[in-house]
Order: sequence, then structure tokens, then C-alpha cells
Amino acid sequence: MEDLCEIKGGKRLPLGDFFASKKTAHAYIRVRDLNNKLVVDLDNNFEYIDKNTFSNIKNYIVKTNDVLI
Repeated sequence: MEDLCEIKGGKRLPLGDFFASKKTAHAYIRVRDLNNKLVVDLDNNFEYIDKNTFSNIKNYIVKTNDVLI
């Protein structure tokens, strides 16, 4: 698979970090958000993280057209 794509493992929130209390520019996709979907659309069920947490896990960003397994 490494010959076809870049593989990244999942990332949990860093110890001591929490989800934001309201929607931010940084959605946090969890395995349970996938639920056998072919396409993930952000909706009100997603959790969000603040700018500081985002900077700590920015190597794990999912972009448009990425494949999540």
C-alpha cells in the first residue's frame, strides 16, 4: 500500500487537551464519525478542537479527497 499512498496512523487528542466547547475552524474526525460512509460531510455531530490543539496534531490533517480507512 505504501507504493500507492502516504499512510498516516490515527491520533488521539494530546493528554490534557479537550474538544472545544463550540464549533471552530478545526473539525476532529473520529472513527465513529465514519460509520460505513463513503463520503464524510461535516455536520453538527462532529467535535471541534481549538487552535492550540490543532497545532499539536497538525501532521494528522485530513484533506479533501483523502481516503480514510
